[in-house]
Amino acid sequence: TVQELIDDFEGLRRRLGIPSWTVLGHSAGGGYAIRYAHQHPERVHAAIYDCPAWDCDHTDRHRLPIAADLLERHGQIEAAQACRELAGLERRLTAEDETPRLLQELGDHYNELFFHQPAHMQTLERIAMASGFTDRDWSKGLSHRSLMVDMYDSKLSLLPELRQPSLLVHGRYDVVLPPRHVDKFRAKVPNG
Repeated sequence: TVQELIDDFEGLRRRLGIPSWTVLGHSAGGGYAIRYAHQHPERVHAAIYDCPAWDCDHTDRHRLPIAADLLERHGQIEAAQACRELAGLERRLTAEDETPRLLQELGDHYNELFFHQPAHMQTLERIAMASGFTDRDWSKGLSHRSLMVDMYDSKLSLLPELRQPSLLVHGRYDVVLPPRHVDKFRAKVPNG
């Protein structure tokens, strides 16, 4: 559970004898980091949120149209339409909507969703191929999938309660962090 992760973070900090530390949360880890900083403000000296997934309903609505355009470009018209329909639903999106499965329809073009410049994607693919990582090693990057339900619970209400210096890192073409989350961070985080 997310609470087990947060307890593990705190247990590790105590075990290492660190009075307070800077936490870094990337993507799904951004949600865990903000919860940890909220629950243990005296133990977090500062926080860095790198393209955090603070509300996957918003994240999905931000990236589904981008994915639809890519799918359409690669001739997958039905999958593109499914993305647009899902993004247009009036209710909140949840883990049950299986957006990641729909995005996997991109197949070999999946990484195009995350790289604005194809040369950078190709560089990452070369590094990945040369890494020597097995499929099992790479699958560890999907360990958060069992916590997908929590990823759809909004953490945006925690932003005004952050007391430690906080840095938000994102790219102009980021498909995880919607621009409105950047605006909320700027407006709501006291030491952001």
